[in-house]
Amino acid sequence: MTKNLKVNELSWIVGGAQGSGVDSSATVFARAAASGGLHVYGKREYYSNIMGEHSYFQVRVCGRPIRSHVDSLNLLATFDAETVFRHTRNVVDDGAIVYDSFLVGTKLDDVPTIEARLRTDLQTYLVARGLGFTIQDILKSAADRGVTLIPIPYTQLLTQVADENHIDQLSKISRMVNMFAVAASFGILGYDYEMMAKALREVFRSKAEVAEMNVRGARKAYDLVHGKFEGYPYRLQPIDFHGEKRALMTGAQAIGLGKVLGGMRVQTYYPITPASDESEYIEANQIVNVREPSGDPAEEESTAAQESGSVLVLQTEDEIAAVTMAIGAALSGARAATCTSGPGFCLMMEGIGWAGINEVPLVITHPPRAGGPPVRAPRRTRGQPADHPRERGLRRGVPRRREGVQLRGPVPDDRDPPRRQGPCELERHDAHVRPGPGPDRPRRPDHERMERAGPVQAVRVHGVRHLPPRGDRPPRDDVLEHGGRAR
Repeated sequence: MTKNLKVNELSWIVGGAQGSGVDSSATVFARAAASGGLHVYGKREYYSNIMGEHSYFQVRVCGRPIRSHVDSLNLLATFDAETVFRHTRNVVDDGAIVYDSFLVGTKLDDVPTIEARLRTDLQTYLVARGLGFTIQDILKSAADRGVTLIPIPYTQLLTQVADENHIDQLSKISRMVNMFAVAASFGILGYDYEMMAKALREVFRSKAEVAEMNVRGARKAYDLVHGKFEGYPYRLQPIDFHGEKRALMTGAQAIGLGKVLGGMRVQTYYPITPASDESEYIEANQIVNVREPSGDPAEEESTAAQESGSVLVLQTEDEIAAVTMAIGAALSGARAATCTSGPGFCLMMEGIGWAGINEVPLVITHPPRAGGPPVRAPRRTRGQPADHPRERGLRRGVPRRREGVQLRGPVPDDRDPPRRQGPCELERHDAHVRPGPGPDRPRRPDHERMERAGPVQAVRVHGVRHLPPRGDRPPRDDVLEHGGRAR
């Protein structure tokens, strides 16, 4: 029995291929911990991909309120090879790793979804320690640091569950391995299994038969490790929270609930990961009570029509329509909002600029995602997405300064706290000549040629620019340029 126990202070991660139930397993883990009065804080990471790419969910558990996550891991729960390769090095020296004992011979080159840069980094890490490129080798590097290794025979457990429930193919219940990983985690943490069973029944309440099969199967993994790794110092114990009302929700649900309680009545969106969760939650709860029930049945029945309000949720054809439709709703007097992410936010720039110039009240939720700002950009790059309004021509509701335009009015420094801007005057230069080089404008190769040719007096009529003869071009009355092409 270890002497220095660390109770109710844990950072836990579960990972696997997208579509393999990573979110469900993390939800069960978080809900089980919350049922015991513990505070939880989650962070999920996934690709813009339906199935196949790696995803993981980190849950931090503590006996006190939590407001951030940490990068270090105290317990890593895995059921595939890629998660072991990706996250083993983040496990602290006194942490633990739950893994599939059948996969120890898997080589690094056998995992095609690991990108080249990470593959090279892992190879360098293992070669420096005189090890090979298999899961067994990277687990040995962790064990040398003091990490506890917890092998779980997932295939054997699946076979037992299949025999007990008369299932002819293991592929029909292959997703149960994620619950095996969760149960093994609670087993080594010494947490009450009934909390997990309760969470399983709540998460799968619409599938009672599936829930009970998972409860029975996960118990096998729990019993397999419970009480057998006494040297592992981390423990979870339920605490009494004295009947205090608490809520377990995702960030998208919290934002959606805040919008509704703040009086929002119109929400527009175009589906995009990960912003869609918010609109879907609002749509599922768009009928709301606008005041507390009085407790008198007669009064509640008579005022039932006045007590209910609704939120209009509109799925548009694209992000441009989403932001402009929200702007239109705001101009009509409704409290309106929209949500998007990454490339969708870039498509909203024109509407955001218009709303900023005209001071239209509009709320935009922008959960970040990997990838550059343009549409069709790679989803994962080393660059930072440049999709902040200030970087795309809008500076806190004030247009950015451009050539030929001067801004008059308060333009605060970036360090100033956000505040509503006063009116901004635009003054255009009277000169028609293109500005020449100066201290703020680098000299271009064509400046000397322009100076020799003299100033260009261009006149724009109905979008067509009439250019006078210049330099070596012979005088012609019919020379027109439109869109950069002569006509």
